[in-house]
Amino acid sequence: MKNLLSITLLVIGIMSCSTDAVEPNHNEFYTIKKSEILVTVTRLDYNSDQCGNGCGTGSETVAYVNDSKIKVYHGVVTDPDHAGSPVLEGNTDSNGRWVATELEPGQYTVIAQTLYGIKSRALYTQLRKRSSIEFSF
Repeated sequence: MKNLLSITLLVIGIMSCSTDAVEPNHNEFYTIKKSEILVTVTRLDYNSDQCGNGCGTGSETVAYVNDSKIKVYHGVVTDPDHAGSPVLEGNTDSNGRWVATELEPGQYTVIAQTLYGIKSRALYTQLRKRSSIEFSF
């Protein structure tokens, strides 16, 4: 019984020292103050080998899309042309990622604009949590 109590206290102590997120560019732990949205933009590359090894032997790989324009709007946006100014905006890095930080918890619409098209999604954020969203083209 004493060992069980010791293990329980140890686990609680370890969990209370943990942080909430990993900074995507530096892989360092830090604590989220408000809310965040991690946006990842990818595309599917298909290599068909031109039937050199037999038809249907191609491969698919996921490629990250850098320099995608990301806009974050408060609430649900159905027409970006009439949405007003975004709360935050930026571009994805070489890993296809961009993080919207210091957001108040609530509902947001994220719009990703790339050379391959435009996509949007709405999501809710929570206090001191990071939400993740991926756009695949």
